[in-house]
Amino acid sequence: MTLRTTSHAFCLSLALSGAALLAQGAPAAVPGSFADNPIVYFLMTDRFVNADPSNDGSYGRKREALPKDDVATFHGGDLKGVTRKLKEGWFRQLGVNALWITAPYEQIHGWVQGGKAEFKHYAYHGYYALDYTVLDGNMGTPADLKELIDTAHAQGIRVLFDIVMNHPGYLDLQTARELKVDVLFEGSEKATLKNYHNYIDYNSFKFLDWWGRDWVRAGLPGYLDGGRDDLTMQLAFLPDFRTESKDFVKLPKLLKNKPGT
Repeated sequence: MTLRTTSHAFCLSLALSGAALLAQGAPAAVPGSFADNPIVYFLMTDRFVNADPSNDGSYGRKREALPKDDVATFHGGDLKGVTRKLKEGWFRQLGVNALWITAPYEQIHGWVQGGKAEFKHYAYHGYYALDYTVLDGNMGTPADLKELIDTAHAQGIRVLFDIVMNHPGYLDLQTARELKVDVLFEGSEKATLKNYHNYIDYNSFKFLDWWGRDWVRAGLPGYLDGGRDDLTMQLAFLPDFRTESKDFVKLPKLLKNKPGT
C-alpha cells in the first residue's frame, strides 16, 4: 500500500495498513483482513459520548457560553464513551466490524484563532499533535484505551487510530508558556481572539526551542520555508514534518521540556 504524506490521505493509508498489526495482538472473533471489505464506522471521539466528565477540563481547556463561540472547543467525548456504546451493542447492531477513531494522543493544550478570528479553535479533532507518545487528557487513560480495544476485539471489531504524521500542531500561547518556548511578549495570558498574534515575536530565533529545524519546516527564524509541492508544503501554515529527510534527529527541545514524554 502506497503512503502519501499529504494530510488525510496519509492518515487513512496508515490506518488501513496498521489495522492488521492491531489484529495480531488480539485476533478478532470474525476472521479476515482489510481485503475483506470491512464496514468501518468513523467517529470523532470528542463529539461522540461523554462518559467521564472528570476529564473534560484537561490542561485548563474551557467551553464557551454561546453556541457560536463553542464550535471548536472540546465538548467532552472520550474513550470511555466509545466503550460504553460497544458494551451496549450499538456498533454490532449497525453491522460494524471496524472502528476508526480520531487521534487519541496528546494535542496542543490551548487554542488558536478559528475562522477569521471568530472563535477559539482547540485541537478537539486530533489534527494538532503535541506528543505522539502519550494520550490526551481529554480522551482518557491508557487503561481506558485498553478496555476499549479489548471490548471491541471481543466483538470481532477492529480498532483503527487516525495518525496524523504530515504535521504537528501550531505553537499556541498556552503550550509555549508551559514548555518554555520563549517567543511571547509579556501579558500573553490576557490574549483575545483579536490581538492573539500581537503577543508572539515572530522574529525570535527562540522558535528553535520548539520542534527545531531538523524536524519541521515552518517559515520561522532558523527554519526552512514550506515548499510548493504536496511533500513539502505547509498545510494551513502548520509546521510540516520533514518526511523526506534521512538525517538522524534528536528529541526536539519542546519534548525535552515536557513532563511525561
